Amino acid sequence: MSNQVTPYVKHFTVEPGNMTRYELLYIVYADSDTQNNRCGFTWLNNGTTGETFVWTKGSTIYSSYVCQKSGIHRTDLIAILCAIKARYSDSIGGLVGFEEYDENGLYRGNAC
Repeated sequence: MSNQVTPYVKHFTVEPGNMTRYELLYIVYADSDTQNNRCGFTWLNNGTTGETFVWTKGSTIYSSYVCQKSGIHRTDLIAILCAIKARYSDSIGGLVGFEEYDENGLYRGNAC
């Protein structure tokens, strides 16, 4: 059983420099079934509603999995996940499959 966390929700906005703005709710809680600590976010892309993704706190997040399960486009996901990792470093163990993006979630590969 992992160390229990006090559940909380944080609201913040991210503007990573890719001409977008992400209004997010970041959550941390203990899963009532497994007692594992979980993290998640909701992107309030419709003002008051949006897509949500939840993972085990500290785990590695794979691009193929998160893109499929969250329903959020890859370029938006990496900007959001990088912002969360920068603010809450213990929430994400690593990001795999996003190597063509920098630590801010901005594309750094070839344009053509």
